Amino acid sequence: VGRGLTMSSSLLRLARRAAASAPASTLLAPTMFAPARSSVQPTLGRPWLQKSSRVVNVMGFSSGTGKPRKPGVASDEEMEAFFAANSSEEIVVIDARNTNFELEPDDARWDDASGAPMAACGTALRPRACNAPYDRAAKSMDLEGLEPLLTKGKDTPIITHCGGGGRGQKAKEYLIAEGFTNVLNGGGPSVKANWEKFGGI
Repeated sequence: VGRGLTMSSSLLRLARRAAASAPASTLLAPTMFAPARSSVQPTLGRPWLQKSSRVVNVMGFSSGTGKPRKPGVASDEEMEAFFAANSSEEIVVIDARNTNFELEPDDARWDDASGAPMAACGTALRPRACNAPYDRAAKSMDLEGLEPLLTKGKDTPIITHCGGGGRGQKAKEYLIAEGFTNVLNGGGPSVKANWEKFGGI
């Protein structure tokens, strides 16, 4: 037994000398012996961390872009419900963008190459669309060109839009104040999920 203890003591001294002379980079860090951690964090009890297109949409984001929708712009579910309740042959689309680029310089980007030109309103590309710019200064709209499309008078289903929905919301509020009863803000070409629904009306 005594011989065994002497050998153990000798081996321990040798190990200490080797450790003292070895470079620090060769020493094993204690964390190397720790159990590996999963890179996947649990989402139990924290549903907002789960990637869900429905959650994203409820939080007001544009599907497929990750960008937040402007206040008042219809969600995917609201757009689906609007089309379920109203015939596409009756829906009227009001384009609140302005062809006067001195007043609305940003609208100049919506040319033929954009795929969503204002000039398409009232053509075979957008037969039930009417260009009625929202006047920010006057806070009003000229609705004269809208009259022939109103198959149900002021109960006609209407979708307003601009580029992304800011003036689309102003147009919606203006129409409701004028007595229109069935109006939805579709946003515009920037809200692709909505635009795919009504951009050809």
